[in-house]
Amino acid sequence: MPLIPKIGLLFFTSGWFRDVGLQSEGSDTSAAVEKMAERIIKRLEADIELVHSGVLYSTSEAAKAGRMIRDADVDGVLLVPLTWCEDQIVRAAFVELPSVSLLLWTFSPWESLPDFVTFQTALQDTGMVCTLQLSGMLRRENRW
Repeated sequence: MPLIPKIGLLFFTSGWFRDVGLQSEGSDTSAAVEKMAERIIKRLEADIELVHSGVLYSTSEAAKAGRMIRDADVDGVLLVPLTWCEDQIVRAAFVELPSVSLLLWTFSPWESLPDFVTFQTALQDTGMVCTLQLSGMLRRENRW
């Protein structure tokens, strides 16, 4: 019987987007972000045992998710910024995971962009910006 890896999955989005009303609860952008996470989970769960708690919008949610993943004794953690997010949200999760291997995933929900992109749609594709930002933060924190 093949070994199935147990992986913690941390989906991040911006708390600030919610604070300023760009990604209110129940908005099209929030729904799109949740749909991205669901799509990823469905694709991965066929081959990986996943430990996750949904999309994280705040430091308190992220810290709680980090503790849950730590307590599940995972083989590694996949960090997935679905949109741009603040460093402190990500840091709150991985502070709880000091000795777990981290993999930072650049995710885009689009195979190609349409000719015209609304502002809300553009927000939904800022995960790659966050990946670049977090790669620097993780390096400064000596997390490889």
